[in-house]
Amino acid sequence: RMTSSPFVYSGMTDIRALLPRAPWSIGRRPATTSITVHYSGPPVPESMQRGGGLLNQLCIDATWQMQPGWGGTKAGADGLQYHFVIDADGRTYQTRDVDALLWHCGHQDGNTNGLSVHFPLGGDQDATPAQWLDGLSLIGALRARYNVSPQPRSAGLSGGGGSGV
Repeated sequence: RMTSSPFVYSGMTDIRALLPRAPWSIGRRPATTSITVHYSGPPVPESMQRGGGLLNQLCIDATWQMQPGWGGTKAGADGLQYHFVIDADGRTYQTRDVDALLWHCGHQDGNTNGLSVHFPLGGDQDATPAQWLDGLSLIGALRARYNVSPQPRSAGLSGGGGSGV
């Protein structure tokens, strides 16, 4: 079962209210059994990997994901399909409620029971040392909070996916 109290992570900035949302919700996750790390697919300009540029990029991504037909859906998604985003400077942003059910990967269990962590990069771009450091710290905190063990598998998914962690 989901833990009802909020997830607290040192230094995390809550930007949920700044991102586009549909007037409906996909639902709530019944449990947390996995964490999926995502990347954007195509390269992301450095100016869109932090600060105001990142917020602009996330608004673009949310609007795109909300379009009818996105991800094979009839109505599109209900907003950005990532719970957390880690910028190039290693700052963590909460972008959705932690218990929100999101369509963030091509795997039923991952969508139903998984948290999503997004790195705004793509192509042959690699995460910065600060992103790796905070990403590993965030994932460790999420694993501890929700008792998620390391997954014995990984799957490459871009633009709506990443590797299972």
